[in-house]
Amino acid sequence: MIVKCQSHFGTNRLLIIDEISMLDKIFLCKLSDTATITQCQLDFHQFPPVTKSHAALYDPSSSTDNAMRGHELYHQFQTVILLKEQLCVNDDVWMAFLNCLQMGICTVQDMELTDSVCLDSPSCLPTNLHTSPWEDAVFITSRNSV
Repeated sequence: MIVKCQSHFGTNRLLIIDEISMLDKIFLCKLSDTATITQCQLDFHQFPPVTKSHAALYDPSSSTDNAMRGHELYHQFQTVILLKEQLCVNDDVWMAFLNCLQMGICTVQDMELTDSVCLDSPSCLPTNLHTSPWEDAVFITSRNSV
């Protein structure tokens, strides 16, 4: 099973987990053993995981070594995004990307699209944060890095 997972994850450069709060500590530990997590943007403002309460990522009690490692991995996340409002997507291109993402069939063009909206990416359009519409925008950054 691990070899199969490693062969599947080996060519991907980004892993996006929807509903991360549904994972338990042991699964996160096993995932870490088979995939390199290079960038995490997480929304833990969800329902508790579908598992025993002591298996939740945020629960410090650990019954196994893997549970302890999973809890330690959870505390290494430095970027956590909590959504205040959920909006419907109106952009057809972005909606097509989200559909590909959900199906696990993202292309190089999809990755280029995600790069194009990251402000620190060389492929992002020039952005002046002191002019409209950016001057009133809310930005979510890693460790207040703006």
